[in-house]
Amino acid sequence: LIQHLPHGPWGMDLRRAPDAQATVDTRATKVCYPCSFDEAGGSLASLPQLREFVASWQRVRTLGEAHFGKVYLARATPASPSVNLPEVFALKRMPRSAVLAGGPGLESAENEILAGLALKELELPYTAQCLFAAQDEDYFYLATEYCEHGELFSVLQGLVQ
Repeated sequence: LIQHLPHGPWGMDLRRAPDAQATVDTRATKVCYPCSFDEAGGSLASLPQLREFVASWQRVRTLGEAHFGKVYLARATPASPSVNLPEVFALKRMPRSAVLAGGPGLESAENEILAGLALKELELPYTAQCLFAAQDEDYFYLATEYCEHGELFSVLQGLVQ
């Protein structure tokens, strides 16, 4: 799916980075990186209902507070035998009002949900897998595998200090 990414974060051109010893192969096919649900052909309204994944869930503990909501260590009863969920997982619960008021942009909750769904489709071996993205009348949800030691960035920061 992704064969070539000539630009790094914030559109920096990596092909001619001043300190780079190597260049990026620009012969690969086109890459589509949507920056919004509109460009990806979807919408927040098209997310499935939470009840399609879980019949009920309970908070084991709060893992952290994020810009658009809280992240919980969750345990759930799957909605059906075909829904495969681990015993515990990370569940980000975002109030609809905060998500819908957030507006477009790189740091929007819409993009966070879209990125999670894109990672789910890619099935990358060394990333926390996105389990589902869903909604109910009050919240949007993004469920991922639980990483016991937290975010990689935080772990690396701890090693440096």
